[in-house]
Order: sequence, then structure tokens, then C-alpha cells
Amino acid sequence: TILCTTADRYGLYPDIEHLFLLDGKNVEDYSQLLTIDKKINILHGQDFKREVFLGSHKGLAIIHFDENAIKKLLYKSDLESTYGASMRGIQELPDGTIFMSHETNVLYKLDLEGNLKKISDLLPYSVEEVNDWACSNQLLIHNNYVWMSGCNISDMAKGMIFRIDPISEEVTKIDMPYRIQSMDLDSEGIIWMVGNGELGDGHLIRFDPESLDYKLFSEEENPILESFPNYVKCIERGDIYIGTSDKGLIRFNPVDQSVKRYRIGNSQNGLSSNTIYVIHESQDGGIWCGTSEGLNRLDPDTDEIEHYSIRDGLSSNLVVGIIEDELGNFWLSSYYGMSYFDRGSGIFRNFTTDDGLSDNEFNRFSFFKDDEGMIYMGGINGVNIFDPETLLKSQRTDRLTLTSVNAFDQSLDTIFSNYNELDQNNGLNLPSEIGYLEVKVLLDDFNTPQDHQFFSWMKGLEADYQYVGNRPTIRYNKIPPGSYQLHIKGADSKGNFAANEIILSVMVALPYYETLWFRLLILLGISLIVWAVARFQYHQKLQKEKFRTKVSSDLHDEVSGQLASIATRTELLGMKMKDNGMRESMVEVASKSREVMSRVSDVLWSIDGRKDTFGDLEDRIKNHLDELFGDMEFKIKYRSSGIEPQTPLPQDVRENLYFLIKEAINNIAKHSNGDLISVSIDQENGKCVTIIYDNGNLNSGHNKKASGQGIENMKVRAERLKGQIIFDETDGYKVEFEMKGVG
Repeated sequence: TILCTTADRYGLYPDIEHLFLLDGKNVEDYSQLLTIDKKINILHGQDFKREVFLGSHKGLAIIHFDENAIKKLLYKSDLESTYGASMRGIQELPDGTIFMSHETNVLYKLDLEGNLKKISDLLPYSVEEVNDWACSNQLLIHNNYVWMSGCNISDMAKGMIFRIDPISEEVTKIDMPYRIQSMDLDSEGIIWMVGNGELGDGHLIRFDPESLDYKLFSEEENPILESFPNYVKCIERGDIYIGTSDKGLIRFNPVDQSVKRYRIGNSQNGLSSNTIYVIHESQDGGIWCGTSEGLNRLDPDTDEIEHYSIRDGLSSNLVVGIIEDELGNFWLSSYYGMSYFDRGSGIFRNFTTDDGLSDNEFNRFSFFKDDEGMIYMGGINGVNIFDPETLLKSQRTDRLTLTSVNAFDQSLDTIFSNYNELDQNNGLNLPSEIGYLEVKVLLDDFNTPQDHQFFSWMKGLEADYQYVGNRPTIRYNKIPPGSYQLHIKGADSKGNFAANEIILSVMVALPYYETLWFRLLILLGISLIVWAVARFQYHQKLQKEKFRTKVSSDLHDEVSGQLASIATRTELLGMKMKDNGMRESMVEVASKSREVMSRVSDVLWSIDGRKDTFGDLEDRIKNHLDELFGDMEFKIKYRSSGIEPQTPLPQDVRENLYFLIKEAINNIAKHSNGDLISVSIDQENGKCVTIIYDNGNLNSGHNKKASGQGIENMKVRAERLKGQIIFDETDGYKVEFEMKGVG
């Protein structure tokens, strides 16, 4: 245990500027611990290179180091004033020997025993003649030769290729007409190169490593004439992909010389950037591009493009190296750290100097996986060598802790915070007008907390986990009412997930107007209103029926009785008169009285509440037919179907239908010269059809039908019933009336 600082007499602790570990003669800089807190009070550890307990005024932190998983070559520590070797190409001979190129005129050889040899004397050219090999210094292995690109300092528009015999260390230089930026070997043993001229114009070169001859493409054939090339990749199906610094991705078929271009927005989704630094063909045939704006995957069959960036978990958007493992997952080098991309889960694991890397900045072309699965990543401070499985393993069992919950209630304009008594089992009960919910967590890995990754899934609101980012804060705005489960996962900088997952029940209350009790209350209120209105209407109807019955009864007793008395007395008086003229007048008065009494009887029947069924209407029609045609030589027919006798009829329907039929019967009785009258009422398919017919002959001269007044009366009745009436005199006299069905 090491006491680092103590408080002064005012209780203040000083800031620590530097922290070093002295291990024998070695001095190692541990100043990265100060990113947690500069006011460190105490340090404790059994092996400071693996784990450190750090106590400060902010609390306790536990720091883990996995630096031993990464072997570093040609690097310098942070204590040294200069950087180590800035590396470029890395390749392996069939015997397992590794070659690595430097940005200067230096080539290194790493043998099977791990011995590193500097073999700069392979190149009998002065530094003035060879421009540091800094144009790309890319390496290829073909026919047991090491091939390396270089530049000519005397003419920057031109380049050169070196063929190195690894056994004899003999070097052959081949001058090239353009500065070589990248090269790759196709399935037929041809090396394809891309370079640029003095004006920045791009050129594609076909180089035969057997004859050392090359072919240039004419302006008409050159697919990259107006592009600045960065990278070239030959894929299995024979196409050549070229990444440029300003014109996106170019696909070239050397057989038919067809060209297809991919840029920002010119294909489905489009590239995320027109600057391409590296190209890789994956095991599933996808074309992966490292760009200045993240990682892109092109499906060469559909031209669909997928995008991945720091928003998805990448350590940096500027990707310069891609290595694929046996499972189809990727190791990616960038200008800020290294990422492992698990394609199955879609999760990125990021590594920086805090994890033992020599530097966070890597170089183009400086990535390689040897036959034993070891990965080499070169950057501006040497080469990092590691076993992927070892680096990915984590002996720690970090835990995720719920630290605080904040919720904003819009209705009260208040923020509720809870830092204590946080229990996942109790869950959260939130008001209906929740403005936002903010949940904060803590992952107990304090090594690189800024590189932690957090994921959340509001089950019931989202389909799956969403990447939150590096901040341990999960926020949801305006969650709709309902019952949910909030799932939170956390992972360290390498993507190792915590041993536990936070699951929090979230209940957002319904607004009062959507609650069950409020709806039941509204339903009860509506039911009471409907019941009250129905009861009122029932009483109104009952009072109306009582009134109609009373009026009908009173009028029948009084008016009909009086009219009958007048008719009887008038007839008796007429019989006593000797004057024939007076006698006929008395008979006419009696007849008119009986006619008025009949009309009054019809009116009283129509308003009588006790006569409201279809059977009552039928009886009235039959009685009227008997009264008019009983003493005449007329054959009477009546028929009805589709309506039961007990079917109730509204008073207005019963009244208007009866008077319409009566008017037609009266017209027949007055004007017909036939001997048949027929009345039918049929109801079918929601329609009620009434037909009144007699067989009188129009041509006899005696069959003069009702005048305009009777027909108009029937039309008015039909209109009141919202029906249609037709008068047909082609064969006798027929009145047909159709209306909506009753009952």
C-alpha cells in the first residue's frame, strides 16, 4: 500500500501531475490513472502491472491491466521524447518469416525464434535516391520473393518496385512511370498497381512479375484517370476494386473492361464517404471498405450498402485496416485505436493504449494475420502483435449497478430524483404526463470508463436492444402509457459484457380520461341519460296514447252519437212530410250526416291508441270494402303476406296507409264499371307493396276515374310515407304503392 498525498492544514489535497512505477531498473509511466482523478490519496496492489486499487476523494476505483496480451516491437515508451518506427507493409513467407517495412529505407525481418533483424543494407540506394519508401511501402509475397513499392525522390511523379530475395538478400529495382500508391496480386499471378502522375491523375498498371514487364492503360481504357487512387483489391470473381480519395469506390472488370462506380448517394444507401482507405473481400463475398466516415459493406450482387460508424460502437470513423478471422468477424485498425467487430451480435470491442497498444494511431497497409492466427497491427509507434483469443478473454466479472433515476412530470413541472433505495424488484410507477425518464448506471471497471459501451431495450416499446453510447445514461422521452420492462446491458472497452443485466419494470399510468373507472363512469352517465330520455319518451308516448284514446272515445260518444241522432230524426221527419221536395231534402241531409259520421269514425279510428296493429288495419280495410261493395255485384278479394297481424304500426303509417287505400277504393266505387276489386299488401326484402285493382273497362265511357283532387290526396299520403305511387290504367285501374317495410 502506497500513501501518495496528504491534505494540508486546510484539508486540501494537491493535484498529481505524473505517476510512475519503478520496477527494478525500469520506469513505467502510469499517468493514465490520473484521468480518473488527479487527487489520488492512496494506491494498493499485489501486482501493479495487473490490478491497482485507487483511493481518491471521489471514492474507490479498481484498475485492471491486460497489457501482457500484446507484444510490441519497434516502439518507444511514453517516457521517451520520440516515437518508435512508423510501420507500413507486413507480410509472411511460406516458412513463417515475417517481413515488415518502415517509412524510411528500412526493412525488418522477424524469424521463427522471434529475432528481429534490420536489413536496410538490402537496398544499395542512397536516401536521396529512394524517397523513404513513404508513398505506400506496401509488401507482397509472390514466388518466394518479397515485392515492395517505393518512390523516387528525384522525380516525385515516378515510382519504383523492389524485388527482394529473402535468402540471398539480392535486390532488383524496377522503375515505374508513376508513383505507386497500392498493389495487389490476382488469382493468375499478375500484380495490379494503382498510382498517380505529376498532376495527380490516376493510373491502373498491369505488372507481370515473371517478365518484369508492365502494361499501361490508355486514356480511353483507364478507369481511374480523373481519380486519386488509395487502394487496390483483386477479388476471387475476377473484378478489381479501387478505392480513391475523392471519387469513391470503382469496380473494374479486366476482361470486358466494364466500370461501375459507387459514391455517396449514387447507389442504394450510397457510400458514407468518397474517401476509401482499405478494401477487403469477406468470406461471404461482401466488399468491405474502410472510409473516412466509418466502415461500409457493399453487396456486389444487389449494390446495397451497409454503414457502421462510431455511433454503432467503432473506435474511430477513419478505418485503415481490415482483418477477418475464421468466424467472419473483423479486427479493424483506425486513426484512433483498434476495434473488434462481432458481426453476429453487431457489437464492437475497442482497444487503445490503455489496453496495452503502443499507440492509438495506425497506418495504412500495416495489418496482417499470419498462418498461426497471430495478428500484426502497425502504426506510428511500432508493431503490435497479439493472439485474438487471448486479447478478447477477460478474467474480470464486472457488475452493472443502478445509481439513480430521474423523471420529469409535465403536469407538475417537477423533476423527481431517486438515489437511494433503488430496487429493481419494485420497479417504477410513473405519471401519465411523463416528460422524460433518465436512468443512470455504473460499470465497476474503472480502467477506461470513457470507452464503456451501454445498450438499452424498452421491451414493449422497442423491438430490440439499442446502442446508447459511452455515457452510462439511458433516457426516454414521452413514454406512452403502458407497462414496460427496461433492460440495460454494459460492456467494457473490449466489449466484455458485465456479469449481470439490469431489468427494471416501468409502469406509465394512463391519463384519467383513459382509465377504466373514468370510462365506466362515463358509460354509467350515458346510460343514465339514455334511461332518463327513454323513460321520458315512454311517459310522453303513454300520455299521448291515453290522450288519443280519451279523445277518440269522447268524440265517438259525443259526435258520432249526435250525428246518428240527426240522421235518424231527419229520416223520420222526412217520412212525415207530404211535400216530395222536402222529403228528398231530408233524406239527403240524413245521407250526408251518415257520410260525415263515417268520416269522423275513420278519423277517430286513426288516432285511437288501441288500434295500432296491422291486424286492426286489415279489419278496417275489410269493413270498408264490405260497406261499399257488399250490396253491389262486385267480387271482393283481399290478401296480405309477410306481416303478422300483431305487428305494431306507427300512428302516422297506419293513418296515411289506410286513407291512401280508402281513397283508391272510393274512386273505384264511384267510377268503376267492373265487377272485381282486389286489395293486396305484401312485404318482402324490406319493402312493403300495396296494390288496389279493379277490372273496369276504360273504353266503355262510364269508367271515368277519380279527378285530380283524389289522385293528389293519394300522392300527398305517399310522400308522407316516403314511398312511390304508380297509377296504371292500361288494363283496368291499378294503384301500386311501395314503401319501406314495417315491423
